[in-house]
Amino acid sequence: MSKKHFCIAAMMLVGQAGAALAQTPGVGVEIEPYIGAYVPFSDVFGGSVGGTQVTATQKEGFALGGRILFKLGGAMGIEGNFLYALSDQERETSAGTTTEDAYAWTADARLHLMLLPLGGASIHATGGVAAIGHGGDGWEQVVDGDTDVAGVLGAGLKFGLGPLKLRGDADFYLYSVKVTVDIPSSPTDTELESEVQTDMVLSAGLVLSY
Repeated sequence: MSKKHFCIAAMMLVGQAGAALAQTPGVGVEIEPYIGAYVPFSDVFGGSVGGTQVTATQKEGFALGGRILFKLGGAMGIEGNFLYALSDQERETSAGTTTEDAYAWTADARLHLMLLPLGGASIHATGGVAAIGHGGDGWEQVVDGDTDVAGVLGAGLKFGLGPLKLRGDADFYLYSVKVTVDIPSSPTDTELESEVQTDMVLSAGLVLSY
């Protein structure tokens, strides 16, 4: 099973489980559209491309996303999340540095645990598996490795605002990027060095409860 197919299967499993749970008495559903900041900490790939040493870095960007949480009637829940971030790619070579348009996206399934209720607020932690991908002009030459499986860990707060809640989260995605690029001047594709990647997403949004 490929990485992409594995992640799609995980998303479908969460959706089916959530649909069943939503019909169980005492179970609630929370929906949160959010905005945030996407902050990568590592180079996404590097190596020799056509005889030139290249290091590529995904830059910080603006993120939009949404979550759906199926509460199990206690501290536990199952959560699905989708994120799209406008994140340019910066490439550094001996000739200088160039920046190209790019983006990143994630789709993940997690367990959600409420750790500590604080009156009108609460602290929670999340963890699970994610599909994370990249695209745009900066990834046009990449023929394999633009989608990966990641582990995701997060923590956050919720505050009551009348009928709504304000939720803030810090999420960390941990994965390995290993890409193969198509070089027009070369008869074969080139596999570049594997890089361990850590991406942070800081987000905030309003929670609608059902």
